[in-house]
Amino acid sequence: MPDRAAELDELLHLSGAWAEAQQNGALMPEILEAQLRRSPPARRETLRRIMPSVMSQVFDAELFYAQLKSNMLPSYDAKRGGEMLNILRSPLSVKMEKLSEESATPENRREFARFFINPKLYEPAPKRLQHFIELERVSGTTDFLAQTMEMMAAAILSVARHGRPGPDGTEAEAEQVKRAFRPVLYKMVIMSEVYAYRDVTDEELAAYVKVSKSDPSRWFRQLYRAAYQKTFVARTRAAALKIEALRSDGAR
Repeated sequence: MPDRAAELDELLHLSGAWAEAQQNGALMPEILEAQLRRSPPARRETLRRIMPSVMSQVFDAELFYAQLKSNMLPSYDAKRGGEMLNILRSPLSVKMEKLSEESATPENRREFARFFINPKLYEPAPKRLQHFIELERVSGTTDFLAQTMEMMAAAILSVARHGRPGPDGTEAEAEQVKRAFRPVLYKMVIMSEVYAYRDVTDEELAAYVKVSKSDPSRWFRQLYRAAYQKTFVARTRAAALKIEALRSDGAR
């Protein structure tokens, strides 16, 4: 009988989840600054001084990954997991994941920034673009990112405004943040795919979209994303409480 934890660990590494956990820290400065601008002026400078170090500790990659894995294990299905492993071990999936991870290197991030400003640098033919649009539709990546941003915004706004996480009227404002960022996120997701897979053939793209529509792929996305958001919210609330405790201590 396979070791469920070890099997899940391999799934998470092959799917890029470990790499994603490591990238969380890179996203924090932009998200934090956007939310700090919405906090009361009297709190803003104190929070700006406290928040970055706390968030880097709470969103430590290994800590985040361990909690993510723990949240996934209770609902892990060994049969579907085995099927998904076969998909992720295939040459096409290995190639696509490698390209995705390589696109996140500092050099490629700088080149992507140029592409984001000037889309004609790697503009795909209309027919090829449809593969990327379909891949985004099947994966639901934009909605996942927008929902995660909304959850984080709600937790941070609660602390920035009221000194605690939880329902307090900031959810509506967090929803506004999600709606405002969604068009930008959609563009970023599509362009990220175009850039990462720029040297992939149309045939490979079509095959990758087909694999992404498979039952094991849908199951794994749902399992992973539910656990990811649960972990993200838990870590954000932990950070929010720690930030408020430090702020309160500093005010005494």
